[in-house]
Amino acid sequence: MPPAHRRKVSSGEIVHKKAAAAASGGGVPAVHSGKGAAGSTGVWGDTEHCGSLEQRAADNASPEGGGGHGLECRMEKKAEAAASSGGSAALGALHGNTTAQDREGSDAKYSKKKARTVLSGGVLQKQSSMLEPDTCLGGDVLHEHLAEEVDAGKGIEESDSNNEIAHVKEEDTREQVKRLIEEMNASCIGERISSEEFLDYYKRLPRGPPLIYLGDTLEYAAMDKQEVIHALYRFRYLKHQFRHKASKENMLDDHLRSLLDKPEDDCDQKFLEEEGFFRCFEKDMTLDWFIHPDYEFCSSLTDYQRLVLQNYGGTEYGRWSEYHKYLRSYKTEKEYVKYCEELSKKLKWMEDYVCTCPSWKWDYITTQAAYQAIRIAATDFHEIDLSLAYSGYNECRESMGYDATWFKEYDDLYFEIWQRVTKKSISFKDALEEVCKLNRFPLRQYRMEGALECDYTMMWMETEYQTCTKDIASGDTEEKARKLIAEAVQTLVNKPKSYEQYIRKKIEIARIIGILPPDEDPEE
Repeated sequence: MPPAHRRKVSSGEIVHKKAAAAASGGGVPAVHSGKGAAGSTGVWGDTEHCGSLEQRAADNASPEGGGGHGLECRMEKKAEAAASSGGSAALGALHGNTTAQDREGSDAKYSKKKARTVLSGGVLQKQSSMLEPDTCLGGDVLHEHLAEEVDAGKGIEESDSNNEIAHVKEEDTREQVKRLIEEMNASCIGERISSEEFLDYYKRLPRGPPLIYLGDTLEYAAMDKQEVIHALYRFRYLKHQFRHKASKENMLDDHLRSLLDKPEDDCDQKFLEEEGFFRCFEKDMTLDWFIHPDYEFCSSLTDYQRLVLQNYGGTEYGRWSEYHKYLRSYKTEKEYVKYCEELSKKLKWMEDYVCTCPSWKWDYITTQAAYQAIRIAATDFHEIDLSLAYSGYNECRESMGYDATWFKEYDDLYFEIWQRVTKKSISFKDALEEVCKLNRFPLRQYRMEGALECDYTMMWMETEYQTCTKDIASGDTEEKARKLIAEAVQTLVNKPKSYEQYIRKKIEIARIIGILPPDEDPEE
């Protein structure tokens, strides 16, 4: 008789129960078809990929997509409209840019309601909550005022004036973009890909992975066998973790020490059942991975797909809750890693143009980069579908933005300070003041000026400086000192890890526990 905790039910019952759980608690849906581009500013950002069976049937039966390809047709039409319309909002929407969308949407709303918009004392106030708020050209909310009719004329004049200024700035920005294009063309920066070429590459990419039904479960005998296999995975990884920790032997309890001394051949089913199949080491996070309970007995998955990494602190991986639901094969994820490596090399030119605030210039850069990323995916990587292509591009772009915000220029800044502190024997504050006057680090100029005026900011910068220079010895060359500072700067902030890093760690673990061969790729 099968164990009570594994009561077997029909596939249909499992599908509907999991669909209900997913809808109410955010769990893994019963039907998995590969989510969109990492849930960020990807190509669509919708949830149609992982709806219920009924929703998918309705989608596929839509008039837009005969033959079960309704979603693909709608996606293709969106891309064609974005690439061919010439509108900045359309291009922005396609590649996750918001500047153009905000500008065009606010223009329309502003023209309809500007007669009811006022500016009172420099502070925007909403006098009535019953009416929809207006939106200005910059995306700010302009609140309505119905009581003071006398001030309405003044508000309109000021708004019109602001509108004219905004359009002048817009023309200036367009000129900047035009000069940027000429500069990039002259310097052969990036690739010039037309919207028509982009659409051709776009259509070559598969729209997504095949459906995976999590409700298809193993037979009882296969479940028993699976539990033993997974228990041995945990056992092997425990031995690997503590193999090189002989010096910490006194930190291990007697039970764990006896387990580590036990040969794998002595781990029969009875022993594994007594040990609870070592599941306790997953629950207490002794292991930095686990077999996901929603995937454990699904007959449609491999053990590689069932393997999920721990997300320590809930923040180690940027989109952990999405990464493990992709359920991609080893072959696909391995190729995704190579795709990301290629993007990091081919899109490196973007680093010189990274802008942490929305702008027309940055929208142009990211659109050209997205075109290039789709071309790379379509021509060089046969396992990469559209959602993965955009996922890799978006995370590459976000990584550059993160580095510009938290790391860029700090290595050179603290190196300049270190030179003055060591050679001139002056204080950190005096060295910082000298470097600040050079005006050589525009991204950090504002913070340096703030530190010179605020002791608290000065304290934090000095703490960072000490962290970055603590490993420099008195006899080290400047070249080595610069290298040590650059490495230390990367440790000042815990940067969330990407899907690429998630895959690399997952493959490493899969090799250790025996899912994949230790030194070579499995036969596909």
